[in-house]
Amino acid sequence: MLYLNNPLLTSDKIIVYFENNLEKLSAISDQSSHTPSSLSQLKSKLKAIFFTQLNKKATDDEVLQAIKTDMRFTANYPKLKQILKIIFTLKDTDDKKVALEQLQSIQSIDWDPVNSAAQWALLNQKYNYFDNTQEFCQFFTELAEVCRIMIVLFEENNTQEDTMAYEYAYKLMALYINGRQLNIESFDTVAKETYKLIANNDGDKSHPLHHALLVKLNLPSANTFEDKAGWQALVKSAGINAFYFLAMAEKIEKKIATKLEGSAPRAPKNMKEAKAIAALCHYRRASEDPDFAELCHRYKVTEYRFNQCLDYIASGFPKKETDIIPDIQVIGEGPAEGLYWLKLPLADKRALILGDITDCCQSIGGHSAQCVKDAVTLAENSLYVLIKKRRKGAHNLIVKGEVNDNDFKIIGQSYVWKSVSGNVCLDSIECLSYEVSDEALKSILTNFSNTLLQLNPDIKYVTLGCGGKTPVNLFDNAFLAEKIKLGYQYGDSNTQYCIAKTPYDNFNQDERIMVEYLLEPYPKNIRDLVNHFSCYIDKTTFFIAQLENIESFIEQLNILRTKYPELAESYLLDSDLEELLSNKDLITAIQKTPIEQRALTKEKMLEDACKNNDRKKVDLLLQLDVPITESLIKKINPLWVSKLIPSIEAILEKLQYVEGIHLLYEINRKKLSELILSSFIEEVDSESRDIIDENKLTTYIKNTLHKINEEKNSPIINTTNKFKIRFFELKESYNPIADYTGPSIYELD
Repeated sequence: MLYLNNPLLTSDKIIVYFENNLEKLSAISDQSSHTPSSLSQLKSKLKAIFFTQLNKKATDDEVLQAIKTDMRFTANYPKLKQILKIIFTLKDTDDKKVALEQLQSIQSIDWDPVNSAAQWALLNQKYNYFDNTQEFCQFFTELAEVCRIMIVLFEENNTQEDTMAYEYAYKLMALYINGRQLNIESFDTVAKETYKLIANNDGDKSHPLHHALLVKLNLPSANTFEDKAGWQALVKSAGINAFYFLAMAEKIEKKIATKLEGSAPRAPKNMKEAKAIAALCHYRRASEDPDFAELCHRYKVTEYRFNQCLDYIASGFPKKETDIIPDIQVIGEGPAEGLYWLKLPLADKRALILGDITDCCQSIGGHSAQCVKDAVTLAENSLYVLIKKRRKGAHNLIVKGEVNDNDFKIIGQSYVWKSVSGNVCLDSIECLSYEVSDEALKSILTNFSNTLLQLNPDIKYVTLGCGGKTPVNLFDNAFLAEKIKLGYQYGDSNTQYCIAKTPYDNFNQDERIMVEYLLEPYPKNIRDLVNHFSCYIDKTTFFIAQLENIESFIEQLNILRTKYPELAESYLLDSDLEELLSNKDLITAIQKTPIEQRALTKEKMLEDACKNNDRKKVDLLLQLDVPITESLIKKINPLWVSKLIPSIEAILEKLQYVEGIHLLYEINRKKLSELILSSFIEEVDSESRDIIDENKLTTYIKNTLHKINEEKNSPIINTTNKFKIRFFELKESYNPIADYTGPSIYELD
């Protein structure tokens, strides 16, 4: 994790650093020295900051490739992207002054906290920790800028909302800045304390700021308690563990003053005192729903969120009697043994505080409260939970319409919704990281998704949002991200993994090879698009259209796009597809691939199949009108020759017969002898039929070829066999000795 005051964290800071160190950067390092040049050292620092996913020894070219494809920079930090590109393109011998001029002339603008003044006024009115001065507002603006960088570039939170960065900034100021004045060390103080706060975080390691400042910290208004300095001291010593008690600051201070007669309201001196006093405090509105109050107290839900939940429940709960999200219960197997994945009952009030239970922000009163509201109210949205046993012998997961958390423990949850195309998306998977392994998670989600698809043939894909606490690379990336049909779609699902799909599940092996063969000549984006949409089309329609020509299948896709206009509009936003399909006409895009290129690709597929000894694929492809060449025949596995007679006959029809026989003879003489004697030469005596000896076979072939050249009416070809007729027809215009440029058949002894 980085310090917020890192001198290379923003575009402007990098340019200033480059300018201040221009002389060092311009110096040519001593080749005999093992000390890296100043430029190399700068690149190493930037790699460590912005490209933690790369190996420390990654080359400049690898970094440049990462910059090109890294979507973190594209929307919010185009200037930073250009700066990094210029620096990693630089060589030690290049003119650094020219490079500095290039850096200073960049016109692109990174994310700019233009709304900082308004946000400062709004947040300070809500929390009231500071005097409303320009000095504090400016400090807030600078802090919000680096917080936004941490959100987008390091925690890789896909949110497009600016408010999160402003909220981070204000809360950090409230925790670590004296409300009366700022000094030259204030920013460094915040940076240092923030680093300590997240370094000791036991929760979400990949999103530590989000976990600390949004999930765990419910900042109370400064008007509600007295001892701000005392609470700041407790936070500095205890870190995130103090946040629960800070949210109760008013009640704890009053309880201390009441318990200790003559004492002024104050913060606890340490965590031991904080826990003891908190145990004496209760929710003021607990009597409105005692059971829910007990549940919230168990999960350390703050009074603010408890009150928010009560207000939401007061308007009626449950909010719906049914929904259309499939209700499937999965018992974990293998690495997921002891785990259960099930739909949360609609009347279970745990839905309102799942974020508090699983250490995320999906609770009423939390940052992602809207997804909770959508999940419990909308017909095409719901919630699933991951549960593990608390003890052996536990049974009855659900008791009286609620999760039995006396015997079972909720360790994860997911907001689940139907997409505009009728598929199912898990917005993210929010788990207590220390409770479940990635392997177990992958196992139980795969089991769930396959079961769901089997029971619901109208659903074609089950996807999982890559954001939130979803483990990195848990599944393969989905070609296109599903779009939510009802409700607000959070940034966690802007990009998605594909857990399971049904494009070719009802195709046999031959048909799958055929589809692969027919799609191979076309650009990858087209192949991926066709594969993605193919599951929406009837198998017969799909396969027939593919067999006839790819364009007819694309017509089917256009029909599909007409049927699902929302799907087409939302899916064709991929930048590469936009460029390829600029006119949105898939047929035109397909036709850009030259016919010659298609033929070459088909030939290459057969050649690759021969090299890989994939007899099944070779046999299938030979039935298609694939161009056959001498080189292909030579690549066919000799052991297949006698078992591929129909295919070899097809090959021989495409080649001059004598040349074809000669090539096959080179492959395997003994197998060829059986082929020739049994399939092509019926009018030979029984003695000839039994020839296996290579010398006799050589003599036989030599005599056969000689007769063909000299006696057109030879009995050996005077037969109704279609292959022999074809043999003779070809030989009328073909002289093997005059035309054939390979080794002479007479030399094959």
